[in-house]
Amino acid sequence: MSQITNFGMGIVPPGSIVEFLTTNSGGPVGPDGANNINVLGNTGNNITGVGNPGTNTLTFSVSGTTNHSLQLGNSSGSLTSLGVAGNGFLAIGSVGADPVLATLTAGTNITITNGPGSIKIDATAGSGIQTVTSNAGGAVSADGGGNITLIGGNNITGTGNPGTNTVTYSVTGTSNHQIQIGNASGSLTSLGAAINGQIPIGSTLNDPVLSTITAGSGVKITNGPGSISIAAIFPWTEVFAASAGMSANNGYISNNAGLVTLTLPLGANQGDIIKVAGKGAGGWLIAQNAGQSIIVGSDITTVGAGGSLASTNYADGVTLLCITNNTTYEVVGGIGTVTVV
Repeated sequence: MSQITNFGMGIVPPGSIVEFLTTNSGGPVGPDGANNINVLGNTGNNITGVGNPGTNTLTFSVSGTTNHSLQLGNSSGSLTSLGVAGNGFLAIGSVGADPVLATLTAGTNITITNGPGSIKIDATAGSGIQTVTSNAGGAVSADGGGNITLIGGNNITGTGNPGTNTVTYSVTGTSNHQIQIGNASGSLTSLGAAINGQIPIGSTLNDPVLSTITAGSGVKITNGPGSISIAAIFPWTEVFAASAGMSANNGYISNNAGLVTLTLPLGANQGDIIKVAGKGAGGWLIAQNAGQSIIVGSDITTVGAGGSLASTNYADGVTLLCITNNTTYEVVGGIGTVTVV
């Protein structure tokens, strides 16, 4: 930068001393004995400066280049003229060397037209897609007109749109909301529109069947739109006869004017439940098989067919839990007073 020196009061007139010039590298440069600082272009690097005392200006320019030539940097920090590019010529890189002025090379079915400041690339007849290869069969080549025809089949239909250069395929022959099943011809068969809770259930060597789940003992199934709810239920049997055998995970309501004898099941697993409730005036008695017993608090029935548990009042009730497979039950709930034998 330049710095103007003041002398005394006021500003030094034009032609005063420039004390220093500082550039973006090196140190400040002061004037010589004649109060001049020489500003030089680096002629070795194609930089030339021209001074004009009449206008107090210095003009720098790049010299040694050729009109219309592309310029390349070199190792000396100056420029080298690459050459004047003809129509369509480009500076194409070359690893470890100067770029080369060259035109684009036209490949198969490509035509390149070079003009002043322009390059036009055209696809010639038969160009574009040469072959199409699918996941089966061989490559399919274009016909004499450069076309490859795509044909749908087995419920597949293609629609071509020349305006958007697209081909759209869709599945046809199916019905709205219906589940589709593959068949031996490689196409689709509509299984049917499923109603609430219906699902396709397999059938060996046959098409699946649309059906709902069947509720077995102790299960309740509720079908809804797109939903299946499965809940466990506890079935109850009202017994009007004088006796009946019981099953695990079932409830029994005794309803007889006389005593109703209910016999424990021969097979029960740990965790199974049996419930008994009284309704008839005769009340109820739970009979045992060989090796079986019932625990009631601190009491226990006689092991085997001689032991039993009976209601005192007709409306007494009891809940039994099997705690040892097939043999031992425990009263875990109930109402009223029971008789332990």
